[in-house]
Amino acid sequence: MSITLKAVQVFEQQSPHGITLHIPDDGVVAVIGPLRSGVYTLVKMIATLTPLRGGSISINGWKVGEQDEDIRKNIGVVAPHIFLSKDRTIAENIDDYQVAQQITRLPDILDSPLFDQVRQKMEEKLQLSKGMGQLLRLYCALPHDPSTLVLLNPTRGVSTLNLSHFWQLIRTIKAKGKSILIISSKMQDATHCDQIALIKGGHIIAKDSPKTFIQQFIGQLYGVKVHHPLLLNAIRNFPNRADKKNLRLTLQGNQLDLASLKQHLLDNGFPNINIQPYIPTLEDGYIERYSYSKIRKPIYQR
Repeated sequence: MSITLKAVQVFEQQSPHGITLHIPDDGVVAVIGPLRSGVYTLVKMIATLTPLRGGSISINGWKVGEQDEDIRKNIGVVAPHIFLSKDRTIAENIDDYQVAQQITRLPDILDSPLFDQVRQKMEEKLQLSKGMGQLLRLYCALPHDPSTLVLLNPTRGVSTLNLSHFWQLIRTIKAKGKSILIISSKMQDATHCDQIALIKGGHIIAKDSPKTFIQQFIGQLYGVKVHHPLLLNAIRNFPNRADKKNLRLTLQGNQLDLASLKQHLLDNGFPNINIQPYIPTLEDGYIERYSYSKIRKPIYQR
């Protein structure tokens, strides 16, 4: 019940190293990357829907490209390319999947409160919000009790109430010893995972636990209440900023830099500005590592 990726290439223009990653038994790993970073192609490769362009993928010992039928019987995939018929009701869509997978008995995990809305709308035609569409795809991915789950942007559009149910469901599935790979552009999804891998230009640029991502943040982060656009410009022009691209304030060095910043703002006509130390978040760690990575994104090719 594990996934192993070795030097997987997601772009036709080859990356020097590709994507190398291991998702162990009862492990939840998040691969985080922006649009066109190769995450969508990666999901299709793992799901055996797109041929490998290089490298290898094995799922529970089965190799993608060689034992695809075994993989499909033991994997659950949630992604936009999973087909749902808009001309049929929710119940009919679910029946189609259960017939295709030869399901005779539904697992207890489908009794989760997460799927209450799905059950309430069984006889309705498929005119769902993005969040409901994701829940329905997840519902269809679980009846055959897959040993491995691959979820692409699983929380997109999901309500705040259902988010808590979703992560509780993930914890329940993990406790059964299953491997879960979450591929997302939302750093918030990574907070619930055991490991985070950042993808850029078809390459893993960093991999750590959420706690380590925060602990290894370099520099001191400060919060400044911006009440005037000219104040924002003055902060951006401060010479000791570690990061001039993003709307956050990271200073290099110690308290002398903070004193210099206050003097800089005073010289620009902004006295008595309240500047407070700010505890870095997981998203701050992501921005820092992604911004300073020297890996360049290749030209996007379908």
